[in-house]
Amino acid sequence: MKNIIKIVILIFSIFSFEVKGQDKKLQGVWISTANDVIVIKEKGNNFNILSTANREEQLKVNVKKDTISFYTQYTKLGSEKSYLEKYDFYISKLTDRRLALIPTSILSREFFGNKKIIFTKQEYNVDKTILFDKLVYHTTNCLGTCPKIDLEIDKDGKVYLNRDIIDNKEKSGVFEGQLSSDAFDKLIDILKTSNVKSWSFPEKDGYDGAVTTLIMYYNGERKYFKSMFPPTISHQLINFLYNLEDSKMNLVRINKSRSFEY
Repeated sequence: MKNIIKIVILIFSIFSFEVKGQDKKLQGVWISTANDVIVIKEKGNNFNILSTANREEQLKVNVKKDTISFYTQYTKLGSEKSYLEKYDFYISKLTDRRLALIPTSILSREFFGNKKIIFTKQEYNVDKTILFDKLVYHTTNCLGTCPKIDLEIDKDGKVYLNRDIIDNKEKSGVFEGQLSSDAFDKLIDILKTSNVKSWSFPEKDGYDGAVTTLIMYYNGERKYFKSMFPPTISHQLINFLYNLEDSKMNLVRINKSRSFEY
């Protein structure tokens, strides 16, 4: 009897280890050749991302054996009934580098179509042919407190910044600086692992949001992107530029204006 109990415990332990190991292997940013993006965070996080080039959902995640479910649970006003919307996928392949998913529910098929989607983990999705020359980033004011930012970074990490932050004169103005080596390396890493050669921004407009513009120069080419609603594939780069700390740019205020490309 004791031996049977030991075997049951051992089997349970192995199964638990495999499930936890699979969860950990699934965590990260996964990108397809069509610029679909899945972001799977730590267990219990409610803001995992399921996205295509034109749509994004932030959802909870549950993994059970060979099925991964992105889902949201909610109630309607005036009702205690709970509603569940699930995007279910069969995990047909999972390695450190690759994730293959097959949509198995109505919502997942509506989202991606009735086909297998192959994803590559971002850190392995490297385009070594990218030769960076210059990047220009703009974000506009909005109806809230969004700062206006004009930022240029060249191939040597030289920074030019024009910034207007509401109620913050100290950080507003025109600056020059030098990107730190780790920040510059991070920028290049994002560019090389984000499928920038195949980006396109949707022509969506609103009335109260900030508009993002990106102008990239690499491999002798110029790429221009502008939208109030940039696709998920571009969010990592945009967030990096928007949140660049002054200490990472070694900024010095200058008393002359600078023209930026638009």
